[in-house]
Amino acid sequence: MSFLEIIEAYKNDLQNYTLEQLQYKSEEGKWSVGTMYNHLIDVALEYLQHVETCAAASVEQSLGKTDAGEQLYELGGFPPIKIKLPDALDTPSNPGSKEQLADGIVHIMQKVAEWAGKVDAINPNYKVKHDGFGWLNAREWYELIGMHFRHHLRQKAELDQKLKPRLTHVDSIYLAVSNREKSMEWFKKHFGLIQDDTNRLKIGKDEVFFLETLDGSSTNIRTKDWIMGEDHFLMPAFCFRAENIRILYHDLNSNGVHTEELQDHGWFLEFDFYDIDNNKFKVWEPIN
Repeated sequence: MSFLEIIEAYKNDLQNYTLEQLQYKSEEGKWSVGTMYNHLIDVALEYLQHVETCAAASVEQSLGKTDAGEQLYELGGFPPIKIKLPDALDTPSNPGSKEQLADGIVHIMQKVAEWAGKVDAINPNYKVKHDGFGWLNAREWYELIGMHFRHHLRQKAELDQKLKPRLTHVDSIYLAVSNREKSMEWFKKHFGLIQDDTNRLKIGKDEVFFLETLDGSSTNIRTKDWIMGEDHFLMPAFCFRAENIRILYHDLNSNGVHTEELQDHGWFLEFDFYDIDNNKFKVWEPIN
């Protein structure tokens, strides 16, 4: 694929984004897809300006590329790594509109096509210095445009992935109980949970809601998919992470809580317990 075709692919893909997607940043200080497009356009315009400078030059330059420059052109492109830009270049702006980016890409394509038939006629000893790669002639500046667009395909794929709808974590747990107040008091007593509202407790930053059922249903799951050979295994819907699990196990037993045997699996410990509605829960702790 020629680099003009690569730039055209960027143009075509642009139509698949909304402005909100183009401006979306996964976190502060990160680039958006639109930021990347602006960067590609700005850099391509700079490189095209250097092509024009070489074309208008009248003094030959005997100096050549740096070692990094020689390696770049020998490879035919940037290595597949993230390159840290100087701070002054690492904050391109978000686009104001899709049209702004589309116009910029079309302009780059027109200029690239315009120079395609003329760049080889320029004296190869007319050069402009690149801060990292040394003295480059018109053909080398022209090729660098394509290398740069190709280099950012990997970043584009990563940014596109972040735009896909996805679940990030479990935010809340909903427990089926027969009496909300009694169940909440039971969990506060045995596990030290903090009451956050009339129907919920907190486990760290996470919320556990206690909801009274209308049909006597429980949170438990009957399954044949957990333990081989057990066709009606009673599976807890929730598994909690614990600290000092041996102490917790001892305290629950001392206070008459229905628990199953504490199991040591080598790299983690676990046991199951039941609340006052016979809801089954699992607790585990990794062994350092």
